[in-house]
Amino acid sequence: MLTIHKLNEIDAISVYGLVTNGKIWEIAKLEQQTFVFYNRRFVIEDLENLFNAIVSVLEACKLQLVNLGIIKKS
Repeated sequence: MLTIHKLNEIDAISVYGLVTNGKIWEIAKLEQQTFVFYNRRFVIEDLENLFNAIVSVLEACKLQLVNLGIIKKS
């Protein structure tokens, strides 16, 4: 996440990370120099909550890029 944050060259862009061992999924965010680990874990047996979490991360990424004028709102 640190490497991607540096490659972005824009401090205002947060970097999200998803990690899994195949059964449990965890989400984190690097916002400028602050690392935020979300305590909630998602399990593969509860696909609805897992997919909702992934969609939420993708929507947050898109929103910040729209707000920065990097992409157009669609």
